[in-house]
Amino acid sequence: MRAILFTVVLLLVARTSEQACSRCRTFDLWLGCQTEENKVISLYNGHKCAAVENSNVNLNCTLGDADGLTLEYQWFKSSKVGGQSLASMGSDAKQINCSSASCSLNEVKYSSEANLEEHDSLFYQCVVTVKEGSGETVKTVGTFYSNVLAVDVQKYEAPVGEMTSTLHSVDIGTAEVKLSCPLPDTNPPSTAVWTYAKVGESNSSSISDRANMMVVQNTIISTEAKFGYTEGMLVIMNFKAEDVGVYKCSIRHETLLGVVNQKDVASHVVASSGITQTSVSEGLRIVSKVQNPALLFNDTDTTTLTCLGSNLIAGETAQHYWQKAESVNGVIVYKNITTGADYQVSNHGRSLTFTKDYSLAGTTFRCQIQKGVDSILINDFHQAPIIPKSGYIPTGVQCGTTNSSVTASVDELLTADVSKTGVVQVLAGSSYYWKIDNTDINKFSEGYTVSSSSLQWTTTGNEQCHYLQNFKYIDNLYSVQQIMAVSVLPEEYKTVPSLEMTESGGDIATITCTATLDSIPDALQDKLGLSVLFDVGGCVEYTTAVVEVSENLGTCDKTVTRWMKIDKKQLCSECVVKCAAATSCIASVEKSVTIPAGKENCNSGQTGAITDENSFPGWGIALILIVVILGVIFISAIFFYTYMQRQQNNSDGKILGATVIKVTAEEDKM
Repeated sequence: MRAILFTVVLLLVARTSEQACSRCRTFDLWLGCQTEENKVISLYNGHKCAAVENSNVNLNCTLGDADGLTLEYQWFKSSKVGGQSLASMGSDAKQINCSSASCSLNEVKYSSEANLEEHDSLFYQCVVTVKEGSGETVKTVGTFYSNVLAVDVQKYEAPVGEMTSTLHSVDIGTAEVKLSCPLPDTNPPSTAVWTYAKVGESNSSSISDRANMMVVQNTIISTEAKFGYTEGMLVIMNFKAEDVGVYKCSIRHETLLGVVNQKDVASHVVASSGITQTSVSEGLRIVSKVQNPALLFNDTDTTTLTCLGSNLIAGETAQHYWQKAESVNGVIVYKNITTGADYQVSNHGRSLTFTKDYSLAGTTFRCQIQKGVDSILINDFHQAPIIPKSGYIPTGVQCGTTNSSVTASVDELLTADVSKTGVVQVLAGSSYYWKIDNTDINKFSEGYTVSSSSLQWTTTGNEQCHYLQNFKYIDNLYSVQQIMAVSVLPEEYKTVPSLEMTESGGDIATITCTATLDSIPDALQDKLGLSVLFDVGGCVEYTTAVVEVSENLGTCDKTVTRWMKIDKKQLCSECVVKCAAATSCIASVEKSVTIPAGKENCNSGQTGAITDENSFPGWGIALILIVVILGVIFISAIFFYTYMQRQQNNSDGKILGATVIKVTAEEDKM
C-alpha cells in the first residue's frame, strides 16, 4: 500500500492590498479527529470518531478564513446533544482542559455508566472566540460553536473461563424453557449467537429458523424479576419432543473498525423428562422491542424492527401483523403493511425490514400479535434516524444595505421535503436553533421572522459584518452547524459575475474555474467579496477521491481562480462537480463537468473473518490502512471543502451554501 503525502497548495489571489480589503470573513468551522492506523478512524463523513480503548485521540478544531486574527479556544464534552451548545448544558457537560486548536484525549476509556469524569465515549464541541486588533483596540469579531463530534470508544474483553455445559430435563409441554447466555460489558454491545443440533450430531442450525424459539434482546420490556428474562437468553416456547437437543451460545462482538471476535461460552443439553404436561396455557407476553441499526447513512441502509412475544409459536398459534400510521381525513389510523419490494418480513413475521426513506422520518410503526382471541400491541417503532451525508453545513454569504430586509433561505439539498433516496444532504427529522452575533434567536425574538425555511430581519448601519450561525440536530445523535456572513453595504449591488470552467487531465482530473467582474462601484471598493464556489453535491465519493484543492480566502479584486484535482481511480460512481462565481450578493449560473468512475472491484463485498482472539485479522489490517488514508484525506480536504461552497444569495442559481433551517413536525420546537 503506497504512502500518500499531501502538499497543501495555497493560491493567494492578488488583491489591491491585504489591509485595504475589508470584506466580511467567510468563516468555516470544523471539528474532526486525527486518524491512526488500527486505532482511530473517522466515520459517516466526520460525524463520529471510533477509537480502540486505551488509544490516544487527537481532536482538531479548524476555523478557516481567519488569517491575521486572534483565536481563543474552549472545549466541552457531554453525554447528550440537542437544542443548545454543550457549553450551555450545565451539569450535563464538562469543560476539558484544552485551550488550543487541538485537544488530546489520552488513553480513552469506555464505561456503561457514562461518567463525565472517567468516561470518554461522549460528544465533543469546540468554541472559538475570534478577536482582531491589539492592546486597547482589541475587538471581538464573534464567538462560534463547532459541529458536535461523537467519540465512540470501542471496548472488548473476552469472556473469562472455558465454555460451560448444563444439562436440563424438561417436561413436554412446558410453556417456557429459558437457557442463559451472559453477555459481557462491551462497546458496541455483544450479541448472543445460538445454534441447535440433535444429540450426537455435528450439524447445527440457527434457531432463527425455529418458530417457537427467540433470543431475548434489548430493549427488554418484561424486566420484572418474576419473568426471569435476561438479554442474550434463548427462550423455547411450548416445548416439544423435537426440541430435545444441544443448544450452544457464542458471544459475537464487532467493532466499528471492523474487528470481529467470537467465542463459545455456553452449551445446554436439553433432554425430555418423560413427563407430558397437559392443559398448560399461558397468556401472551411482550418480551423485547428491537430497532436496528442506531442510524442510517447510506442510501441502501435498512431499518429492521423486531417484536418478540412469549407463549406462542410464530406463524402457527399466533400471527404477527406490522402496521404503519397514516392520516385519514386528519385522523391517525394504523393500516396493515403489505409486504413486497418496499417492506420485507422475516423470522416468522417477527421482523420487518425496509430501506431508508426520507419521507418516513417521524412515521410510527407498530406490531400486533394475535393468538386466538388474545391480542397484544408493541407501539412506537420508528425508522432509524437518518444522519446527513456531510458532517457539516457549508458557509454562506448574504448582503444587504442599511435598514433593508435580509432573508436567509434554505438550500434545496438541505430540506426535509425530499422523499426520495440519492440526495447528498438531507436533515430529515431534525430540529434547529439560531444565533446572530452570538445572541440566541427564536420565534419570539423581536425584529426577527423565523420559520422552518428562513430567517428574516432588518439590517442597521452600526456594523458592516454580522455573523449568523444555525444548528441542526437530532437529540443525542448529532448536531451540525453553519456560519453565514451578512455584509451591510453602502449601496445595492446586482451585477452577476461571469464564469469559465474547464476540465483536463488523465486519471487525475483537474477542474479549473475563474470568476470575473467587469467593474466594482467606487462605494464598494475593498468591501465587495468575490469567490468561486464548487458544489460537489453530485460527487458522493468526494472526500475519498479529492487529491488537492486550492484555498479560497475570497478577494476584493475583479478576478479569482480556483481548482481541484479528483482521482478517477477512487470513484465507483460518476462524480458531478458544479461551479459558480459569486459576489457577496449574487451568484452566477452554474456550470458542471461529469467525471467518469475509474475504480475497479467496487463491489467486492469483502467482510471480516471471525477470530477467537482480540486481534485484527489480515483483511482487517488492510481495510483499516485504507480507512486511515481516507481519514487523512478527509481531515486534509475538509478545511478546503467548506471554503468551496459559499456566498449564496436569493438568485435563481442553486449553489450549495445557503442557510438551512429544519424543525420537526412540531413547528414550534426550538
